[in-house]
Amino acid sequence: MFLTQKHLVIQEIDKVLADYPEHPYQAAFSIEELRQKLVNHVLKHIPADCKVMEIEQKQLKKPNSLFLTKEQRLRIDVLIRGSILHLLRENADWIGHRIHQANN
Repeated sequence: MFLTQKHLVIQEIDKVLADYPEHPYQAAFSIEELRQKLVNHVLKHIPADCKVMEIEQKQLKKPNSLFLTKEQRLRIDVLIRGSILHLLRENADWIGHRIHQANN
């Protein structure tokens, strides 16, 4: 299996979202369309020095070792957190409607 930039971003998003409360953050990003928007937003804005090439998973001891420095990991974390807030603001009404539907 090959790890791609997208796989690594998804792993980092999962870690970041685990720090947030269930409602509204985790509930909102459990909606597949919004989660995909988050992944795409982060991939679009990821700093060039944090981009990785496809690499075979068995070559890695730790997938995060592809983000070489603490600074790069921090930049990805900040990007994800900013993207979460941006997408929540941008889609607030839609998210509220979808969460309300799911609860009924």
